[in-house]
Amino acid sequence: MSGTHVLFDSGVTIPPQSKGLTLRKSFFIVSGLFFFAAAIVVSIALFSAPAGELATAERVDDQKLGGLFAPPPTLATVAKVDISKFAGLWYEIATNYEKQEKDCFCTTAEYTIQGPNDLRVTNRCRKFSPTGDLQEAVGKAWAIDTTNARLKVSFFLPFAAYYYIVDLDVDYKWAVVVVPTSGSFWILSRTPKLPSQDIYDNAVKKLTSLGIDISRKRNVDQSCFIR
Repeated sequence: MSGTHVLFDSGVTIPPQSKGLTLRKSFFIVSGLFFFAAAIVVSIALFSAPAGELATAERVDDQKLGGLFAPPPTLATVAKVDISKFAGLWYEIATNYEKQEKDCFCTTAEYTIQGPNDLRVTNRCRKFSPTGDLQEAVGKAWAIDTTNARLKVSFFLPFAAYYYIVDLDVDYKWAVVVVPTSGSFWILSRTPKLPSQDIYDNAVKKLTSLGIDISRKRNVDQSCFIR
């Protein structure tokens, strides 16, 4: 039969150009399904792995998935973090982060232990004013090394951001956190106001010493918690 191909001897003939188009569509469909399935597998692995296995699983993902999970730049952190002491409610005192916190007031982050090195993260803020609507985002954090000072945080797996604790009070009353890949930072306190101006000034000096740009730093309004 000239100019046509018979597939599986079904009696249905398909022109050569149509066959090529069909094969190309099939390739893109199969490729799309493969990458979708890979994303699901990564998500399930990270959510279901025991806390002690999370760091190992994450390092494997970094190697396999290349740029998306590539190791971040080196940045000095505190020597050790006790996750049980770090857990709990933190008030955001200052930040340069805008993407998800624009127009936010009274921003807090709450960390709830789910395993030895595994935390549930709940971020909250009031939008547009101290009496505005309460917004909430829930995610997951896990330590990526034995210091517990280097974590990853995700609100939508398999995407995650590095989260480095670069300064920390000995009694866990305040902390300074940096995303080393973007330079975003947060100065955090257990109370809506830091105990002293010196602590704030020293936190800013610490950020500067690490090469973090503080030109976009803004203080967070916590007036809804201050009476």
